[in-house]
Amino acid sequence: MAGTVTDEKKEDTVKEEGEEEVEDPRPMRKILKEFADSDDAKESQGLFAEILEKVGENPDNKKPYQLLADQSDFPRVKTLCQILDSKSNSSEYKKDAKIAINDKKVLVVGGGPCGLRSAIQLALLGMEVHVVEKRDSFTRNSVLQLWTFLVEDLKQIGFKELLPKFGLGDRLHVSIRRLQLVLMKIALLMGVTVHLGVEFLNLIVPKKKKVGWKAHCFNIDRTEIDRTLKDYEFEALVIGSGRQKEDLGELGFEWVNIKRKLAIAIAANFKNKNSGKDLLVDSLGTQGVMNQLDVFKKIKDEKAADLENVVYLRDDTHYFVMTGKKDNLLERGVLKEDTGKDVILEQSNIDQEKLQEFARDVASFCTEGKVDLEFYEREKGGPDVDIFEFTSRSHAKEAAVVKVGKAKRPLLIVLVGDSLKQPFWPEGVGIAHGFFGAFDSVWAIYEFLGEKLPAAEVLENRKVSYSSMKELSKESMLAVKEYGIDPYKRYGKYRYHKTSKEQEQNTPSTSKGNTKDEKKKGKTKEKTVQFASDKKSKSKKEKKDKEGKGESKGSRFAQFTAFFTGSGKKEKKETKKRKNGETDTDGSVQEKGDGEMLNKSASAEDIREVTSDEPLKRGRFHSLRRSFRKISPKQRKKMKEEKKKEEEAKEVTDKGDGEDDKPTERVKIEHPSSPEKEEHGSPDLNNDDVDVKVEVYDSS
Repeated sequence: MAGTVTDEKKEDTVKEEGEEEVEDPRPMRKILKEFADSDDAKESQGLFAEILEKVGENPDNKKPYQLLADQSDFPRVKTLCQILDSKSNSSEYKKDAKIAINDKKVLVVGGGPCGLRSAIQLALLGMEVHVVEKRDSFTRNSVLQLWTFLVEDLKQIGFKELLPKFGLGDRLHVSIRRLQLVLMKIALLMGVTVHLGVEFLNLIVPKKKKVGWKAHCFNIDRTEIDRTLKDYEFEALVIGSGRQKEDLGELGFEWVNIKRKLAIAIAANFKNKNSGKDLLVDSLGTQGVMNQLDVFKKIKDEKAADLENVVYLRDDTHYFVMTGKKDNLLERGVLKEDTGKDVILEQSNIDQEKLQEFARDVASFCTEGKVDLEFYEREKGGPDVDIFEFTSRSHAKEAAVVKVGKAKRPLLIVLVGDSLKQPFWPEGVGIAHGFFGAFDSVWAIYEFLGEKLPAAEVLENRKVSYSSMKELSKESMLAVKEYGIDPYKRYGKYRYHKTSKEQEQNTPSTSKGNTKDEKKKGKTKEKTVQFASDKKSKSKKEKKDKEGKGESKGSRFAQFTAFFTGSGKKEKKETKKRKNGETDTDGSVQEKGDGEMLNKSASAEDIREVTSDEPLKRGRFHSLRRSFRKISPKQRKKMKEEKKKEEEAKEVTDKGDGEDDKPTERVKIEHPSSPEKEEHGSPDLNNDDVDVKVEVYDSS
């Protein structure tokens, strides 16, 4: 990378004794301003190379933005570099993982918005990134609607410093060309090497352990490929080339194609001269027939254009995209013949003059005739108007794969942008999914190379985050600056996945039966699970129990006592003692096994194990809860009657009336020291070694 220069180019001014100061014809401030305002990709690259020459030597191997943060005398670029410096020190990344990922190499295929956004994020992590882009210029004038959180994300990487009008008022949109250009400039400042006019062909698999993965690329102008790129060895590959190509199937990817009813769209760009007339009209955003039925009826009556929806956004151009009806397009002569769904939009079946006339009629209606509508000229010539179908959309089955060559060096490959999922253009859904997919892919690389998680775990996490993209909507994604690239902060489904996995890892596994050694020792495992209707009733009851005031009103709960017993006489004796209510001198139930009676409860929303010796498995809890729900109303009524009789019998005993009959004693789980014990029939849990005792209390 350009970082050293000759002594002749290094000098900005020459000061010698007795001579006047020689003014530099190209001062740094002027070059930085030209770089910030440049409207061409190739020109921006040339200006950036000139900036590096002005900066001079870089012995500490600092990023360009770090050098310019101190040396820049152009305010906008200086502020941009300071923003990037702050962003790179984000607390989102673990210190050890970031150190491990530093200087790791990644190749990004595709210089579209998603590929460049991925490259910037990888560079912020400290990685060395190269981007190859087949085009040598950015020419797509289509305008993207941006959700609010996307605007905030772009502001956080300094986008507004290079495009000051961005995000002002209702300008929550930007053209693809402008978005690519600004992102490329930010990537260059981050130290990313961008190769324009270079096409990626395939991977070169390493055959020796000391050799890494390489890419086979070629220049579209047939010149010799850059030696730096030819010898570049990388450990992760990001595919953001746009369309889903068949040759990518060799990398291990498959796509699912979903076909729908025929839908025909027309996109047109008209020149925005930024004159008084152009400023008289406002963007319409997305308008649909369902919301504006009267408007579309008026378009049909006045312009003979029958539409399903239309989008008008004013940016670098007056951008229109509309969905027309096939019968109306045939009637207007835009389509010559109804040749069938698969071939109806072939160039031979489209009348270009009629197409331009149709697009101009709709644009004239939307702008109320206030704008001089002149088609924007394409780089290759001709008006910028196109007709296409979006009947079918495809998406990749998997968002990431890991390949291992003969040298057993793993390579993580991730998809972003249209290569991952073809966008649905209305209302900014496509670019929103594209950016979130880029964040998720970068996080997968961070886990793979930084945290060094196993490949299977990385792929599983990426699969969950990929499926979680269905949660995204314009309403749910607010301007939250703390989103970051960690999927845990953005997807509820991903949070559940990670939390469940952590609980499984932290919970020691328990086998259904005892081991041979445990059977010989005759250990008894006893566990108690209790849940209450709510936390408030539980806390009130505990308080009243301490004060001796009895049960709390309206509380209703169930207690489950599960005894896990092994074989042997010792266990049978202990079980018999429990049934007989034998107690120690302190009034507590005798426990000679390893189990322990505890007085703990959990809410109905969060059933949890009480003892920590060997916690119950998740499936066992569900079994207990299902069994409890199976108790019929008649059983509950019978249990209430039995409870009432026991209380009456107890009252008689407390008065000391001299009756010989005593009520059956019971165990109260809330007070392990109580000598009372009672046994009820329990529902079948389909488990031979589990004995469940259920008590139901109801003050009513």
